[in-house]
Amino acid sequence: VESLDELLPLLMHLAREVTDAEASSILLYNDADDTLEFFHALREGEMATGDILKEKVVLKLGEGIAGWSAENKMPLNVPDVSKDERFFKGADQNTGFQSKAILCVPILHNEDLLGVVEALNPKARDIFDDNDLDILTCFADLAGVALVRSKLLDIRLKQQKMQGQLDAASRMQRHFLPEVPDMGEKTGIWAYSE
Repeated sequence: VESLDELLPLLMHLAREVTDAEASSILLYNDADDTLEFFHALREGEMATGDILKEKVVLKLGEGIAGWSAENKMPLNVPDVSKDERFFKGADQNTGFQSKAILCVPILHNEDLLGVVEALNPKARDIFDDNDLDILTCFADLAGVALVRSKLLDIRLKQQKMQGQLDAASRMQRHFLPEVPDMGEKTGIWAYSE
């Protein structure tokens, strides 16, 4: 796996399989406008759900179960979303999916919020249990490491690109400098250009 776009969906697939959930999703925190945006959503037997959610659903921090988990930086196990006033119905309305139970864990790095990971609707049971919470917490930790590593790699690549551009500009500029003629012994000229 070479990129975040490949790794996070793989983690979501594994999280869905291990928690035996119908669906899973990752929402990333956008600190510029204090929102959570769907990065990836995986629903059993369907791939288009994630694209719909990316286009149509953005949660404010504190909005919905994911927003509450993100704002409070705490995991949340909601056994029946119809009885929880925090539940945001917009995602279900846009996708046709019916959320029943949600397990949501914040993705953190040094207490900084990066996003949340969710598992929805356990298939063989009515509710998620503490074991599912532990598993999803491990996946949130892995996602956090992947996100931080990806950001650091992106910064490093930008730095390398910038250094390459500076080196090329320096080489070009040196070609514009005049040739200094030989002025004989006991004569010296010193110059420096950066």
